[in-house]
Amino acid sequence: MVNINDIDYGLTPPQALELEEAILGVILTEEGQLDKVIGFLKPEHFYKGVHKIIFTAILELFEARSGIDILTVSEKLRQKRQLDEVGGQYFITQLSGKVSTAIHLEEYGRLVYQAFIQRELVTIGNQLVRSSHDEAINPYELIDETTLGLMKLNENTGGDSVTVKDAILEEMNNIESKYKGEKVDGIKTKLVELDYMLGFLEPTLIILAARPSMGKSSLAVQIANNVSVGQKIPGAIFSLEMTRHMLTRWITSQVTGIGNSKIKSGDLTEEEFNMVNKAMYQIAEAPLYIDDGSGYNIMSLRSRAIKLKHRYDIQYMIVDYLQLVSGLDKKGKVTNRENEVSEISRGLKGISKELNIPVIALSQLNRKLMDRRDKVPVLSDLRESGSVEQDADIVIFIHRPEKYGIDSIEGEGNSISSKNLAQLLIAKHRDGATGSVLTRFFEETVSFKNMGSGFVDEEKPPF
Repeated sequence: MVNINDIDYGLTPPQALELEEAILGVILTEEGQLDKVIGFLKPEHFYKGVHKIIFTAILELFEARSGIDILTVSEKLRQKRQLDEVGGQYFITQLSGKVSTAIHLEEYGRLVYQAFIQRELVTIGNQLVRSSHDEAINPYELIDETTLGLMKLNENTGGDSVTVKDAILEEMNNIESKYKGEKVDGIKTKLVELDYMLGFLEPTLIILAARPSMGKSSLAVQIANNVSVGQKIPGAIFSLEMTRHMLTRWITSQVTGIGNSKIKSGDLTEEEFNMVNKAMYQIAEAPLYIDDGSGYNIMSLRSRAIKLKHRYDIQYMIVDYLQLVSGLDKKGKVTNRENEVSEISRGLKGISKELNIPVIALSQLNRKLMDRRDKVPVLSDLRESGSVEQDADIVIFIHRPEKYGIDSIEGEGNSISSKNLAQLLIAKHRDGATGSVLTRFFEETVSFKNMGSGFVDEEKPPF
């Protein structure tokens, strides 16, 4: 077993002691300077133990809305019986002599924080080396634990706040681009009424939910087909339920209009075989990336998504489906199911924000809706609904009245046949309206089509 204490290579841990002293000196001698670093600098970021103690006392005075200077900090440490531990009031007074200028205080704080990050990386690296020599440790679990450590480290390095002026200018430019009809960031599903309701798919967590055999995976694949095959927009499907062969066959069925079962069996006419062959060459050129691995947890999913974003600049990702992902607690261990699902939904939301892409996660519904007469899904039907409903920006249910023996539904002044009808119920939309979208679902070709002519390239809502 390698001893972690032996893995220092004779190197001094990254540190910035002079800058730590300068930061404390400025805060102790100049009123209001703490504001420049309090947003990101914490006691544990200091390398020297006495500096950690002093900065903790400063923060406690700040929280108590007390004045901060040499005398008040000394008194606070005396009350905590820590004044002698840091070297007495003499040491604190000496810090005031370390001040050169307060102008660069924030920069000093960033450099101290950077040294802390470097030390944490050294610790993670040393732990990785030590554990890698332990044959009893599963290497795949070690990868996940190391990734968790890096994730936690990365979570603490968020961007700065922006003024409302900067935010409003960004949004004004975005609205102006849309008004002028210019290309803007975002993705259209090419399911016209759905696009009409949602607009562009922006960096959000979208939950697509239904009972089994209602077409969740089919709709997800149709969206990937319309976006990546049809519009050449890079995207990824993480399929924990279906194989890559099933996915590509489904897309082929959607593109050709030839039944999925016929393609699977190879029972094709010569003309159909040529159509399939041509379609597969077309699909092969699409910037669509399929990951059909199993046993994902939220860390490994994030790691793979980041890799695809950096390598191929994916603009969206689909996860099929949420309940097959496992979650980990802060120690990297599996926890109870409620906490696990909460960890997963938060993690997917974090991936969306971090990679700046929409994440479409498929989800199962519980059996409660089967006890209701109309069988129409509601938010409380989401399995482990609390955290999923809370984290989701958009929730879309698939409802197929035909499945429940309902022959027709009432439209605007007329009756609509439920034959091949699929209602997409937008039950939650954090930044828009809720409502119902009508589409047609054809099981044989696992295809979702618009209510109009059925082509996926219509540009106007059919009403």
